[in-house]
Amino acid sequence: MTRTAAILRAVGCAALGTTLSACFNNAVQPDYSSVPIVPVAHIEPATRFLTKDWLFTHHATSARGIFKWRIEKNGHRIPAIPLIDDDAYDGIEGKDHLLRYKVVSISSTPSPFDKTPRPEAEHFLSLWTKADINPVIAAGNAGNTLCPEERDYDALRRQMVSAYSYADSAIFTGAVTPDHTVTCYTSENAPDIVYPTGYKQGFCNNYYMTQDEIDDFRTTMSVGDKNGTKLQWSTIRRAFTAHRDAGKLNCDITGTSFVSPNVAAHIATLRSRFPQATDQDVRATALLSASQDKLITDPGQHGEYLDQSMVRNARGLRHSSLTGFGIYNPDRHQQLLRHLSNDGQHITPTLIRSDGTKNIRFDFQRNARRLSLTVTDNAAALQTIFEFRAVPQTTSPYEIYQNGLPEEVSLISPSGTEVKLLAAWDRPSLADPRGMRLVVSTSAFLGEDTKGTWTLILPQMYFGTPDITDAKLYIWGTTGPALNTLIELKP
Repeated sequence: MTRTAAILRAVGCAALGTTLSACFNNAVQPDYSSVPIVPVAHIEPATRFLTKDWLFTHHATSARGIFKWRIEKNGHRIPAIPLIDDDAYDGIEGKDHLLRYKVVSISSTPSPFDKTPRPEAEHFLSLWTKADINPVIAAGNAGNTLCPEERDYDALRRQMVSAYSYADSAIFTGAVTPDHTVTCYTSENAPDIVYPTGYKQGFCNNYYMTQDEIDDFRTTMSVGDKNGTKLQWSTIRRAFTAHRDAGKLNCDITGTSFVSPNVAAHIATLRSRFPQATDQDVRATALLSASQDKLITDPGQHGEYLDQSMVRNARGLRHSSLTGFGIYNPDRHQQLLRHLSNDGQHITPTLIRSDGTKNIRFDFQRNARRLSLTVTDNAAALQTIFEFRAVPQTTSPYEIYQNGLPEEVSLISPSGTEVKLLAAWDRPSLADPRGMRLVVSTSAFLGEDTKGTWTLILPQMYFGTPDITDAKLYIWGTTGPALNTLIELKP
């Protein structure tokens, strides 16, 4: 094939929305090197300490490296990925990170020991109304029911409320291996999608800090300084031995921390190729690109649980508390964005609120408290957020953390779709007469009609079922035809 013919075929492939590998059999790849990347960043403390193994690592630079590596593998050029040496959760709503960038990757989870009070929901919601950003966030490595012996029940129980609990455009990522096996470590906290880590797809770097680097870091620390580590000085002093692989190239590090920058890079390149696409266009098409069809489990895992965790919503989309909508497909994502672009359509979000008459009763059949709220607005759901306040039947902080508040609740849509979700907690305060704030947030009802009665099922705990003092329902929805058209394209 001549160069001219190849270029003509490339143009034809792009116009048809066909993946270039399928159209060309890898004979020609498009040249994206001149396409500028939208503003991107990676947010996390620059120095991370693995408390489980007592090791210092290049965690942040590894994640940032994967971000850049994937962008370049996708055919673009980028000189560097900014590393914002900051907590991605504590006080993020008061900074301009979410307004400055189009895509950020986050490879950390909120600390359950941070007692900083979180703002009210309306403050967070107003932030997302202004922002045009896709935060791509690691779901965490607390494990799941496929491998109960590796499940960190305390970590899963201590999901914390953050700005992203109310987001309309965030994408939470779990992990699979390159052969599509669900990993034992990925957190069962309803991610939106799953994908392999950058390390598992060919990225390598010197992940562990050398002894000289550790010693240099320790000498620059002062008593009480929490620069990047969020640890007390006594802990820093105890941890001083380098990993045996320090200074060597590592190509096989695991963790959802290295999925989020991998996916974020795909999102960034697609936002760069489709600059007219909004954050909601990009998120909805990313979720609809995913599929559960190729997911597998290992013989040693409780494989039957993967099927048990699947729920098919009223629009026919399969969702799992373990894998979200399934394995993210960048090629399919590009096709869906091209479809939106060719049709000149956008997924325009609208915020629906319901905090009116609440029907609270005890469900003796389920041995649970049942809370219902009614929505009168018609829209197609994008993200459903149920916020409620509960008063535990104990005043002991230890008992509240262990058995006083629910680890898992069920949310039922007007269409009858029921999903089980981990409830995120606000910082516990026994002094607040309204009770403790809990939030469940999910994309599982994507495309379903918002109008009707939504029901939360709060199971009885060891110390009794908490009393519900207040509840509000927030739904990011859309009323235009774009989302419905995309769902109908789903195989």
